[in-house]
Amino acid sequence: SHYSIKTAIAPSYFKKGAKGALPHVSAVLFSSVQGAGPKTLLSGWADGFIRCHTVEGKPLWEITSAHRDGVSALTASDGLTCSRSFVASGGADGVLRLWCTSTRTLLAQFPEHRGAVTGLLLDDAKPHLLHSCSVDKSVVTVDLKSERRVAAHKVKEGAFHAMAQTPLNEHELLTCDTCGSVKFWDIDEAEAR
Repeated sequence: SHYSIKTAIAPSYFKKGAKGALPHVSAVLFSSVQGAGPKTLLSGWADGFIRCHTVEGKPLWEITSAHRDGVSALTASDGLTCSRSFVASGGADGVLRLWCTSTRTLLAQFPEHRGAVTGLLLDDAKPHLLHSCSVDKSVVTVDLKSERRVAAHKVKEGAFHAMAQTPLNEHELLTCDTCGSVKFWDIDEAEAR
């Protein structure tokens, strides 16, 4: 192989030879969140923790019990495009949560889904909008300023597994599902027709 492991990160409490399965990472992203410095690695874990490390693997901080059944999606605001720096997490419990990066305290939560959140992103054009998709076959947009849902779309078939946003024209959302399709969503429509 052409690849070599540069850094390996494991939970700080896990000891080699300990009984039980090692909690695995279920979401990961690079970010420059406030209180963590440039080029940090944020990770969401099946044990419900959110952990922040340097790219060299040095632990910086963690949020314990961020989600009861594990963290399944992450995104972050660096504070440059929004008024504050935060981490947004989605859980296997279907809840979206916002965390202050400097204090690691809960800012808000939105119980929007009935299944694991599989995709989470801040809108490119309007960073106060948080988009999420889930295995419950729904796409939800929450306005972080008013702290309420502003759009919801649902399909009959195909649980969603990932989401992205086009940088072109209307900044549509894209989702991919278990039926093998990629769907484009106009987020300016509050409800699907």
